[in-house]
Amino acid sequence: MEQITILIIDDGDDLFRFCRQFMQGTYSIVHARTGHEGLKILETEVVKLIILDKSFDRINKGELFSGDADNEGLEILRVLQQLYPQIPVMMVTAHADKNSRQKALFLGAVEYFSWENICTDIDTMLTSTKRVINSGVM
Repeated sequence: MEQITILIIDDGDDLFRFCRQFMQGTYSIVHARTGHEGLKILETEVVKLIILDKSFDRINKGELFSGDADNEGLEILRVLQQLYPQIPVMMVTAHADKNSRQKALFLGAVEYFSWENICTDIDTMLTSTKRVINSGVM
């Protein structure tokens, strides 16, 4: 049986390493550092879930969709919802605030996690990941 693929879109390595540590073996984990790289992966891979960071301050401004590194994840989410509305997106951020959470959910994110909450309660993210993949949202 072929493993389900999860795409991590994050300009850093922490989220990717974290997901790989806790999800490898159950899921195939693929990493893109920019929205552009993520879209290229989606052209060739069958992805069942995208886990997307909100901020992209480690990449060059020219590689951003929005020009706003702090909210680049929201712009990537908007693009993903236009091109791949069948793939659920869970957002993760180090700096959670009510406004960005509401915007992400309005734009189509199925979950919105703060990095702090994930680190203290990994079971919540793992349970949500399994629920989203098994729900047939795709």
